[in-house]
Amino acid sequence: MSHRALTDAWAAGRPAFGGWISGDSAMLTRAVATVGFDWVGLDCQHGRLDEAGAARIIRELPDVPCALLARVSQNSPAAIGRVLDAGADGVIVPLVNDADEARAAVRAIRYPPDGERSYGPTRPGLPSSPRELAARADCFVMIETEQGLANADEILAVPGVTGAFVGPSDLSIALGFQPLDAYTTDQLHETLGRIRETCERRQVVFGIFANSPESAVRWKELGAAMIAAGSELGLLNVALRRALDVVHGRLPWHHRVPELVPVLLDRVDDLVALQPVGGAERLGRLPVAGVAVPVEGHVGRHPVGEGAGRRLGRLVDAAARPSGRPRPRLKRPFLPSVRPDTCGKRTIVNIIRNQLPIMDRGVLSRAAMPGFRCWVSMLGVGMVRLRCWRWR
Repeated sequence: MSHRALTDAWAAGRPAFGGWISGDSAMLTRAVATVGFDWVGLDCQHGRLDEAGAARIIRELPDVPCALLARVSQNSPAAIGRVLDAGADGVIVPLVNDADEARAAVRAIRYPPDGERSYGPTRPGLPSSPRELAARADCFVMIETEQGLANADEILAVPGVTGAFVGPSDLSIALGFQPLDAYTTDQLHETLGRIRETCERRQVVFGIFANSPESAVRWKELGAAMIAAGSELGLLNVALRRALDVVHGRLPWHHRVPELVPVLLDRVDDLVALQPVGGAERLGRLPVAGVAVPVEGHVGRHPVGEGAGRRLGRLVDAAARPSGRPRPRLKRPFLPSVRPDTCGKRTIVNIIRNQLPIMDRGVLSRAAMPGFRCWVSMLGVGMVRLRCWRWR
């Protein structure tokens, strides 16, 4: 039976959002576990933790209100049993490729005759009954390889599997994509849609890792029911940068967005009409809360070809580079043969309404719509750059 924090989230019709722990600090783990997340994942595969360290932290936090899950380093009875004996509410098992490996993970949770877990609970307050100990532990299997994707239906049909937990980076590599692009583009959307349908058919949970709150929102829109919303180090880094913005008088973007969105929506027709050939057309300076906000737009048509993505990436990186730092030179002009075209009003409105509210200063967001690739760049306080391309 899943932890109450998870079942309450699902009963309310929303995903269960979690924090991700890659370090070995029980104090920081407690801070993440008590701010309102539904679960916390302790990473024994890629973080500084091993199963012994995760077990120590779990034993020190018997009273946190959320579920404590551990991503074990490998699918073995010893690794899985160690964190469960300490009181983990479930395990996330990496690199599960077929139904036999899924059954092995389930057997590592259960005691004989249904499994092969050794008895030895180490946290006070845990049930003494082997059946109750096994019943309180969830088993999430990671779908993150080409073989695992092909066998997803058989894997998720194994009795005792609570759900799938997708690793977007490894899955992207397996499919021939860049790993970090999984969080900002639609390269996995079709694949994730198939996994979600399989989860629904097998009546198990569709879970996934996100490397930021922004990517967590993307996965929520794709129907994920269990989402890691970023690691503690990443979230701490964002919080510290925002603190510095405040003390230095640089107001974070999310404070201005509610006033910026209606101003931009009033000028949608102007944005739609942009047809630059050699550069950006400036719409003028829009007054937002007493601050003049320059708004630029690029709209063009260009065939997809070898190197186009790399040139686009360099251009976007240069545009997003904070002021005061030199921008990298492009070896050749980007979009040398742009033919003027207009971008649909629906696309522009979607960008303004749905992308700006989840963006912070200096962060890029990509919104994929049929036939379009759109980028909105935050260039410091008081500047927005909007680019839209219609690809052949």
